[in-house]
Amino acid sequence: MNLLIDIGNSRIKWRAAEQRRLQLGDAVPRGGQDALQRLKTAWSSLPAPDTVLATSVADPASHADLQALVSRLWRRDMQFLTSVPEQLGVRNAYPIPGNLGPDRWAALLGAWVRGLAPCCIVDAGTAVTIDVLDCTGQYRGGMIFAGLGLSRRALTERAHRLPPIVDGDLPPLATDTVEAIRLGTTEALIGAVARGVQRCRQQHRDLRLLVTGGDAELLVGSLPELEPQLHADLVFQGLAAVAEEGG
Repeated sequence: MNLLIDIGNSRIKWRAAEQRRLQLGDAVPRGGQDALQRLKTAWSSLPAPDTVLATSVADPASHADLQALVSRLWRRDMQFLTSVPEQLGVRNAYPIPGNLGPDRWAALLGAWVRGLAPCCIVDAGTAVTIDVLDCTGQYRGGMIFAGLGLSRRALTERAHRLPPIVDGDLPPLATDTVEAIRLGTTEALIGAVARGVQRCRQQHRDLRLLVTGGDAELLVGSLPELEPQLHADLVFQGLAAVAEEGG
């Protein structure tokens, strides 16, 4: 069994995997002892993993508590995925391969090992990334912009009198400020993704659209004309393949 961890900007997600088959898992908000306690409770029931492999967009200094927990439970070291020039048949387009975010690299690997290329991968989290992988395994490049939560925080963090923004049905047009922010940021996300995918498909034909990340279901439901496919576990599928190959 391998333990796979995805340390994002706002959550720590994990899955157990056996020979690339994803099994149980969970997600906890990042930060604080509560997150560590929840992980400890969940992981204490697992057998000792052969490999603990993580991808992280967080500051490496923030990994110490998580690494200590893994060490206490199983006397294992956490390994961290890094983007390299070539892996599992996928070739990196970045001039400095390590500058490509490891979560993006893992999603590319996941799409490739599942036979989903050529594809356009939209990962809609705190940041939204759009990446293109061609039918030969060549990563062609992509784009990054602010995700839904980040856009909303940017608009509200200095407006102290605004109540929290709570998701719900969207009105055709908003008649108060909170609703206006919720509607505007949602439409901005949908529009930016649609335009980004259109740009990718102009450059590379016959791209399957794969959507993952926290706001994936919103995008899949909002962009039926683009024929999106929900693939919630692309990052973990890439990590599972790397772990099974021995890192």
